[in-house]
This record gives sequence, C-alpha cells and structure tokens, in this order.
Amino acid sequence: MMQLLPLTAAEEDFLARGPLASSFPPERLTRSLAAWLSARLRLPLQVQGFTIPVPCSVADVPQWRRDPLLDTLWLTCRLGGRQVRGAAAPEQPGLTRTLNQLLAETWLDTGDAFELPLTLGWQIGWPGQSATLELDLPGERRRMKRWALEVIRDID
Repeated sequence: MMQLLPLTAAEEDFLARGPLASSFPPERLTRSLAAWLSARLRLPLQVQGFTIPVPCSVADVPQWRRDPLLDTLWLTCRLGGRQVRGAAAPEQPGLTRTLNQLLAETWLDTGDAFELPLTLGWQIGWPGQSATLELDLPGERRRMKRWALEVIRDID
C-alpha cells in the first residue's frame, strides 16, 4: 500500500480557497468583442467587462441578453447611419449570429480557462450612449464544445 505525504502549507491554502475562480469576464473574449463589434459597426466602441457573481440561468446553449439599444445601434450602423435615434429596433439576428460566431471561436481556443456555469457581462459604450450585454454559458463543457463546433460549421 502506498503512503501519501502530508500536504504542504501551500497545498492546504490552495485547497482551502475552494473551486478555481474564473476571470470575470475572460479578457480575451472582451478584447475580441470590442474588436469585432467596432469593425462590423465601423464605430469606435468602449467595451468594459463587469462581474456577475451568480449565473443568472443555466441552459443547454449560450444565452445572450442585451439592451434593445444595442440592436438599434447594430441596425443603424449596418444601414449606414451614425447616430442612434428613435424607437428601439427588434432583436437583430445578424447581431446574434456575430456574437455566437465570436463566442464559438473564442471558446474553442480558451474554453478550459474558466469554470462553468458562468454569466459574463459587458458595458458597451459609444459617443453619447451605452448598453449592456450579458451572456449565460451552459453548465457542461461537452455541450458548450458541441455548440461551438456547430456554430463554426454553419458559418457561410
């Protein structure tokens, strides 16, 4: 029978901390989000991550929640406008597709970097306005990886 050595003080401290803390939000996803949206909208955006301590929901696939103002910005810029005015636009499928593609690519590169389930949040600002964007990630890595592969496969 093999006998184990006693834990060192450093090992005991590590175990006492509990589950690994995630980086909220993962910096790579935040940088990619800022770059992708700025390029697609042709508008300089400021993207700042914020902490959501408890996952809001656990689903089988990632779930985006966003201010309607972000959909209005998307529609306005994609149609050539520069200033967001008027009534809120309905949810834009092109924005959802773009967010899913970005998440899928980032997940396949760095998916083991944080604990699941997880809810991430961002404050997205542009001259004179801002909107929030939140993301609920599923609780299982296997489902998340399958979803990411399906999204990548469906890119035209």
